[in-house]
Amino acid sequence: MQKRRADLEEAHLLQQFLRDAEEARGWIAEKMKVAGDEAYKDPTNLEGKVQQQQAFEGELLANKGRIDAVIESARELVQSGHHSPEVIGTKAKEIEDLWAELGSCLETRVGKVSLLRVQHLTRPLSSPGRKLKQASEQQKYYRTVKDLDLWLDEVEKQLGSEDLGKDMSGVQLLQKKLNLLETDITVHQDQIDTLDRQANQFMEENHFDSGAIQMRQRELGARYEALEIPLKSLKAKLEASYQLQKFFRDVEDEETWVKEKEPLAASKNRGKDLIGVQNLIKKHQALMRRVARLRNGRPFCSFRERVQERKKDLENALQVHQYYADANEAESWMKEKEAVVSSGDYGKDEDSAESSESSDSQPPPPPPPSSQPQQAQVKVLYTYTARTPRELSVQKGDILTLLNSANNEWWKVESDGQQQGYVPASYMKKIDLQPRRDSALSINASGNPLLMSAPLQDTVQSRQLAINSKYDHIQRMAKERRQRLEESKKKFKLMREINELEHWITDKEALAATEEVGKDLEHVQMQKKKSDDFEKDMAVNEAQLEKICVMANKLIEEEHSDAEQIHDLVESLHQHWDNLVQLVEKKKKMLEGAFQVQKFVR
Repeated sequence: MQKRRADLEEAHLLQQFLRDAEEARGWIAEKMKVAGDEAYKDPTNLEGKVQQQQAFEGELLANKGRIDAVIESARELVQSGHHSPEVIGTKAKEIEDLWAELGSCLETRVGKVSLLRVQHLTRPLSSPGRKLKQASEQQKYYRTVKDLDLWLDEVEKQLGSEDLGKDMSGVQLLQKKLNLLETDITVHQDQIDTLDRQANQFMEENHFDSGAIQMRQRELGARYEALEIPLKSLKAKLEASYQLQKFFRDVEDEETWVKEKEPLAASKNRGKDLIGVQNLIKKHQALMRRVARLRNGRPFCSFRERVQERKKDLENALQVHQYYADANEAESWMKEKEAVVSSGDYGKDEDSAESSESSDSQPPPPPPPSSQPQQAQVKVLYTYTARTPRELSVQKGDILTLLNSANNEWWKVESDGQQQGYVPASYMKKIDLQPRRDSALSINASGNPLLMSAPLQDTVQSRQLAINSKYDHIQRMAKERRQRLEESKKKFKLMREINELEHWITDKEALAATEEVGKDLEHVQMQKKKSDDFEKDMAVNEAQLEKICVMANKLIEEEHSDAEQIHDLVESLHQHWDNLVQLVEKKKKMLEGAFQVQKFVR
């Protein structure tokens, strides 16, 4: 199978070679006919024949590579071990012989043509013949001059044109044509120089009409040199016309743009909310930047005025929507705090009352306050997804605790889920932790100028009055709650003091109620010492009892809401104390009697 494939490939290469060789042989045979033509023996039109000979030589030289390629192909086939080397070699030898024969014929033809040309040129001319030759050359010269005259007439006509274009594209087309004409003028400089040399040659050869030729040449040169002035003039006029048309086009474009943007400048759309008006302001700022680039002139004055009016209108709308946003925020905050200050829970003990008082006294913005010290907080402006384990993913609107802001680019924060990590500082803003009282006052301050706007006067005024009234109500409720919490705290503190003293009295009543006085003198003496220490302890707690009475009397004088309960608790405490005093006195007498008895017995 492989052998057959190799044979087929060799046969294919052989056929290609034979085809190329046959084409080369046919081409050489055709050129042999040209090389063998004896028309060169006729001396007429020798210059043309010489040119034909040169073209023929050029064609042979151009095809030499083709013949060499055929011969080289035959050599490669033979060297590669082709199965038909005789056929290939014979064909290649035939091509080489034909090419060599063609070269020989070419050399013979060139030599004979050159010889005849030399003989013709060196043949002496008679005087009439010389003048006829000069007349013939003069005729050729004038024919060329006439062509240049016609060309100059056309150029002068074009340079004298008053057409400067009716629009910008027309002027650009004329400028392109002028550039082409300028290039054409430059190209004709070589032809003028050639005619100058030819006229000088006539002078050197003593041409019989050399004077007229020189005069004609000077006229031609003067006309050519004179083209420079109208060329520059027309170029300057076209440039001025281009600038004028460009100005007209720019003005027209600006007028079209202004006409397109006039509805936007005259728009009464002020946005439905704060974000909407902010977006409109951004678009209007872009419009104003474009307006600033408009040409100064009366056509655009009214448009500029409308743009400025639109700017003021949007600024007023921004103030209105900002007011409503602040008002909504304040109302939301007051609604949240109203539930807190209206709560009837004043604590179940001293600690809960104190905690409620602390959280109500300085209410921060959301999230709700805790009993721990308030840390700086930030609000997330844009959603951010963590890229490393050290970073924290956050959502727009999240409220986070700021842990570290030493780095201006990355802040360390903590989420509600107690997750900590770093977030780009540009994605967050710090939250003001001042009480919302400042916010309400700022709304009041920003609301007053809006009352001057007639369409919004009633709405804003009623809204502001409602906010002020609500805020004053919350302030009163907060004040009342603080007062109640303070009373509750004082009550719970008094009850704690009373309970502690009650517990102490109860413990001591059990000791004082025992009738054990001792079995011997030493034992009695030990009991007496305990009784003396107990009396000292009672003196200390009696001072505590006085302190409790002072606190209770002060609360009763301040008309505490639980004054009756406080009075009953203090009365009960006095009774317990008096009972304890009686028991102590009784125990003291018993110990004194026992001491005398044991002393007598001893």
